[in-house]
Amino acid sequence: MEVDHVTYIFGSFSRRRQADDVTASKRKSLDPSPIVTQQCRTGRMPVENRDDQQFLCPLCQRQFTDPKVLPCLHTFCTACLHKLESNRGLSSWDGECATRSEGELEFVRLAHNGTGAEVNGSSTGSGSGCSGGSGYESEGHSDSGSWAFRNKAYSLLACPTCGTKNKLPPGGVAVLPPHYMLQHRMVLASLNQESTCLLCDLCSTDIPATSRCTDCLLSLCTFCCEAHQRQRVTAGHEVLALHEARQRGITRVRRQAMCPAHPELELQLFCTSCGQVACRECCLLIHHGHACDTAAQAVQMYTHSMKDALESARPIAEEVVVSLGRLQHLSKRIQMRCSQVHEEVDQFIDSYISALEEHRRTLQVQVQEAHEAKLHMIHAQQLELERHAKDSQNAVSFAEDLLAESSDIELLSLVVPVLHRLEWCCTAIGSSLMEPRVSECLRFLPNETAEKIKGHALFGIITTQVISHQHCTLNVNSLMDVCQHQKAESVMVTRDADDQPLCHGGEKVVAEVWHRDASCRKIPVQVTDQQDGTYLISFVPDTSGNLSLSVSVQGKPIQGSPFHMCVRSMHPHQGTFHCCSFCSSGGNKEATCGCGGKMPGGYRGCGHGHTGHPGRRHWSCCGNILQNSECGRPNSSVYQFTL
Repeated sequence: MEVDHVTYIFGSFSRRRQADDVTASKRKSLDPSPIVTQQCRTGRMPVENRDDQQFLCPLCQRQFTDPKVLPCLHTFCTACLHKLESNRGLSSWDGECATRSEGELEFVRLAHNGTGAEVNGSSTGSGSGCSGGSGYESEGHSDSGSWAFRNKAYSLLACPTCGTKNKLPPGGVAVLPPHYMLQHRMVLASLNQESTCLLCDLCSTDIPATSRCTDCLLSLCTFCCEAHQRQRVTAGHEVLALHEARQRGITRVRRQAMCPAHPELELQLFCTSCGQVACRECCLLIHHGHACDTAAQAVQMYTHSMKDALESARPIAEEVVVSLGRLQHLSKRIQMRCSQVHEEVDQFIDSYISALEEHRRTLQVQVQEAHEAKLHMIHAQQLELERHAKDSQNAVSFAEDLLAESSDIELLSLVVPVLHRLEWCCTAIGSSLMEPRVSECLRFLPNETAEKIKGHALFGIITTQVISHQHCTLNVNSLMDVCQHQKAESVMVTRDADDQPLCHGGEKVVAEVWHRDASCRKIPVQVTDQQDGTYLISFVPDTSGNLSLSVSVQGKPIQGSPFHMCVRSMHPHQGTFHCCSFCSSGGNKEATCGCGGKMPGGYRGCGHGHTGHPGRRHWSCCGNILQNSECGRPNSSVYQFTL
């Protein structure tokens, strides 16, 4: 009896066949029939929904072929990883997976031990000298008879999905563990696909299956189904028609992992030294001398360790999900806030533009009104001049005719009214009438503050007023008592030719202060435009004596400039700047203070927290709380204490 070895997705499944079939050719695809609507490529698992992302390789975007799991737990086709390994993770991926000839196309063979698509045995890496179910790291030992990879250096492979640099085992991509769970899902998807032609798992020839045993998990042809139901051991099993089983949903298959290096042997052992699953032959050859346990024993220990690690990692993963949710929520809030601010900016700019447009219309109306007012005044003056010119011309003509043509009696009879009329012409028509009453002054002051419109501060006003330096005045009353080292201030009011105060600033005002002595030394002066037609002039005299202040507008001195003043010396403090009389005098009851405060218990001076105390440091002579100030009681006889 010979053994027909067929490589399935979970390993190898061996079944017997007659000796006369040993020389038979390899299994080929059945002829197309109405129930066979799709053939599968060798090593591929046909899936009904080819767009299902869980069955597509992230690199080639095709259905997985022999999927392998990287140490970072991302899965790719073996051929894709081989190409990535040869390029060392470079970006030269062309999306091409394993190339296969048309002669390698075969129908899916579904077996009772985990039926799956038939794959080429050479693609499993069995010829590389690796043990079945390879792990991520396998180190050779010092045994001279061992042919493990003790002399091969480790290599790094960058994951195309997460970018993690994974350390490959000495055997490279070929010895990476398969993704059994993904393969199982692909098998189940293929079993439930109506277009997949399932073959009988018990026949030695390619006989299409028509039924499925839900207990044995076998696909059976009509003959094998009848025999299966006649046998005493399997007589009570539930056997369903294939289409009925697919409608109910095939959810279980036999899962049997075979060694890729020894396809006839099942992976039943685990090498704790290498962290790999192996068959009996691999334990004797590759893992010779290593500590090996059965899969049932090893899984108990590692399942417990994995559960502990899972319990530790699950809260972190959940926290990551929560953090991700918070970040997404924060991203949405930021987006909403940015949208809100964007709308606020648009609303503000639209409102500001509307206010500017309204301000522009207002300024244009003011210009038009000024234009009409000036033209009206000019027209009125023209009419008055024309009337006076006509009256004057009549008077002059009448007087000339009277002198030229009248006799003496005639002249004398009219001499009085003619003289009166001529005198009226001389007095009524003077320079004031002939000079233009309207000036061409019309200015736009862009730096002056205008009235607010819709809550927006705007700038720019229209004015027809012309400053007249002869009518500008300075408040000299504030200059009557100027003290040394104290700030002196005075306000200048600008006026126009009609002696009307200007309601805007922006004029060029210059002020100078100098000593009226041989040195003529100048003192710094500050001029502040108060934007209402007034200007604040301030300075601090450094010494006592006579000073002069000159103020000019547009280069011309104002009325009364220069102004003279006398600076007096500041009365110095005769006391001490203390916190209270009790502290500064050392508790002397006779010590008094200019603040007027008194402590109980017979003390004449002030104390902290008692009536009359100003609550801060002050001068004992006058009670002034400003340290750099003039004494208000220079001749005081209160207690003086010097620290």
